[in-house]
Formats: sequence, C-alpha cells, structure tokens
Amino acid sequence: MDTKSAITLEYHPSSLILVKRKFAVSVTVPKPLEHLFKQKQIRRSTGTSDLKLAERKQHAIAQEIYQLFDVEARKEASRKALKEHRAKKKKEERYYDIMQTLVDTAVDALSDGSGEVRPHNIRHEFRHDTPWRSQLLHMIESVAREASWGGGFILSKPTETHRDLQPVAEAFFQEDLQIFVDQFREPEDQFATILASSSSEDSAGIPAQRASDTSLSKLLDCYLSAKKWESRKIKSKTAAERQIKTFIKSSRDPCVTEVKKSMAYDLAWELESDGKSNSLIRSTISAVSAMLTWCEQEGTIAANPLAHLNLSDFGTKTKHYKPFEPTQLHALFAMKMPEQERLLLEILVTTGMRLDEAALLTWDQVKELNEIRYFDLSDAIVKNKASARLVALPDCLTLPPRGSGRLFDYTLDADGKASNRASRVLGEFIKKVPNKHKSQVLHSLRGTLKDLLRDAGVSKETNDFITGHSGSDVASTYGSGPSLKVKYEAVNKVQHPWLAPRKGS
Repeated sequence: MDTKSAITLEYHPSSLILVKRKFAVSVTVPKPLEHLFKQKQIRRSTGTSDLKLAERKQHAIAQEIYQLFDVEARKEASRKALKEHRAKKKKEERYYDIMQTLVDTAVDALSDGSGEVRPHNIRHEFRHDTPWRSQLLHMIESVAREASWGGGFILSKPTETHRDLQPVAEAFFQEDLQIFVDQFREPEDQFATILASSSSEDSAGIPAQRASDTSLSKLLDCYLSAKKWESRKIKSKTAAERQIKTFIKSSRDPCVTEVKKSMAYDLAWELESDGKSNSLIRSTISAVSAMLTWCEQEGTIAANPLAHLNLSDFGTKTKHYKPFEPTQLHALFAMKMPEQERLLLEILVTTGMRLDEAALLTWDQVKELNEIRYFDLSDAIVKNKASARLVALPDCLTLPPRGSGRLFDYTLDADGKASNRASRVLGEFIKKVPNKHKSQVLHSLRGTLKDLLRDAGVSKETNDFITGHSGSDVASTYGSGPSLKVKYEAVNKVQHPWLAPRKGS
C-alpha cells in the first residue's frame, strides 16, 4: 500500500457487556474509521449468559471485529489512493495543456502560412515516446524562455498573443512541472529540474544532480547502507540485493524517476516464462518496491510507482506439502539413525515447529511451568511475530539428559540459521520413506501435526497458535492467544505410536 495512502489504526481492547441478559463483545471503532460506522462501538453477541463461556469466546469474536476494521481500512485506503491518483492525473493534464499552448505558439510563429509546419498533439507525442518528442521539448523550452523575457529567435516579432504567454511560461518553469517534464528528457540531458539547473551555479555554486546519479544501480548501494538494514538479517539483505539487481537488469537500469508499473509487469512475465512461482515473483518485485518506498521517504521521488500492483495471476501457484500417512511415519521412525537426527524428527512431528526453530534450540530455551515442559521461542530467531511463542511439549516426547549450549550441533550459516545443514542430513532419511509422494518433504511433518491436531478436535485458533501459523493482521496479533496449558492439553490429544520409548529426563 502507498505509504501516503495507508491508514494507521490503533485498535482498542475488547470488553464484555451484558445486553438483554446475554454477554456481547464490544470494541470501540478506531477514529480514522468512525465516519464509516453508525455506532462508535461494534458489538457481537456471544450467545450466552455464562461469563466464563463468554470469556472463552471473547478472543475469537474480537478477532472478527478487528478483521472487519482491517477490511474497511483497506477500502478506505484504496479510496484515498484513487482520489490521489485522480488529483495527480488532473495535474498532469494541466501540465500538458501548458505545454500544448507553448508548442502551438511555436508552430504558429514558425509557420509561413503554407501549412507545411504540422501541428502536434503533445499528449500523444510525449506518452508514446515518438521520434519528435526530444525536438518538441526543446521547442517548448525555447518558447517558454523567450516568452518570459519578451521575444527572441522564435518570437522575433512578439504579438499581443505572445505577450500573454508570460504567465504560461512562468507556470512552465515552476518546479512541479519541471519534475514532470524531466522524465521525458534524454538521459544525458536530464537534471532534477531546469529550475535547479539554472539556479544552482548562481546560488550555491553546486551543479545540479544529473539523472544518471539517480539510476537504480547507483542508488542501490545507498539503500543497502540505510539504517533499516542494521537490524535485518544478512540473508534478507543479500536476497533483496539479488532481487533488485534482477529488476535493474530487466528494466535496463532506469533513473528512479522513470520507473513505471509496466516494468514490474514485464519482469513478472519474464519470471513466469522461466517457470518461477507466484511467491517468488511477488517477493522479487516487493524487494524493488521496498527500495522505492525508501526513495520516497528520502525525497528522491514523489511516490513509490510500484504501489498497488496486481500480481496474483503471475507464475505457478504455491505448492502444498502432502502430510505423511501413519504407515510412513512408522517406517520413518523405524529407520536406523543417529540419536541427534531422531530427536529432531521427533520434535518436528510432535510440536509442528519449523526446522530452523528446532535446529537452533538451546537448553536455556527448555523450560517448565506448573509441570508443563515447553520451548521458549519468545526471543528466538523466528520467521515472524506469530512464531515468537511458547511451544508446549507433549508427554510422549522424551528429551535427553539436560545439558548446556545448543541441543543440536548443525553448522550455522551466515544468517545464524542451521536449517540448510539440518535439511540436508534429515532429507536423506525422508527420501527413504516408502511410497513417498513428490510433495512429501521434511516440511510435511509440520502439516502432518496440523492434520493430527484437527482430527483430535483441536480448534483452528489453538492449532495455529501451536505451530506459529496465526495471521499477520492486527486482529490476530491482539492478545497472547491460548494459554500454555491449553496448548499442552491440545498436543497431548494426539497419539504418536511411531515414537519408540527412550530413556531421558
């Protein structure tokens, strides 16, 4: 979403109120959305007069209300973006009118009455990059300069009509119109604005910035040195650099002010032709869009030109992993393997943790509360905010005697992760699973537990919180979710007969 059009919402906590002898969940409407609702509070009945039962339902109902706010916020942002777009187009039409007046004046002044000097449609010439565009821009600028001081080569005999051009010429040299015109100049002739070009030497002795200095390749190093990357993962930064360079190569390294949505769509078509997935296409163009948002924040461009792209139809769709069947799990855990790999596989299938979450575990993260064992991922390196959770351990999972440091010794990569090495080692055992489908991979253990939890009657909300799958919207991140006890009871509803008993502590 365009940062200028985005709506920042502060969601209020929900409360329970008694309405007609039944409890209802009430949430105050955020101020930016008040004009969209008739009431200042949204209420949803729990359908019960039992306070404890109402409290159990409160979180899920509140989420529904917050999701309603999310939807309305997106609609409002879209309306605002459309309004801004129309305002921008209206400005551009005014710019074209000014330029059309100047070029018509030039054509009239140069005409000898024979009709050999043909008229020009500025909108067509400039929007379609015709061979005449560069000459027409030079003519427009020349007429504007002459009109501003009363004549010259083209307006050698100024008439009253030409004298009336002075306000038009002054409008042409205003900074906003010059920024607009700058996108149509030849690369070697581009400046940030003509106004800056004409005044920089006189006022500060500093030459105007050339467009070649604001090419994407030149700005990339500055972007990667920005403060935002200080707290980001090295792997994320490296991936972003690679993705942006892919866009630069595809679009032939344009000036940042020349980037257009069509360039992103062209790259999407290229990646799709190479068989790339929709998620990779989205990720690649999202990296470029993030850089352009930074350029917008730095004042290099007026707005991110890659906002509001529709990439849903590009590339292959996300592949879903097929869970393992009980017979396959029995076969997997019956294989002869080192204790380290067996323990890691047992953790994956009983907790639904991501491979890297488990492979990086330390003994400091193994904790116990009210006789419930759990892994504390609240400060761990995880995929997203929802993944920073407490992972309840089922009774069937046996850990080795308590030690110090890490539970596993898989090599860490530059980003501090261990999933690459762990995946290669465990992948060798997954390959030997009988009757394995091509979409059954190591990650399928995560989906296997989700299916087992569902079959055991565990609610989707609790299921998602166990695996760190809770949504990314404001509604789902409000509150801390189900308690450790609820998650512990849930994971113990699943039976794991394929796990062999093992001595431990």
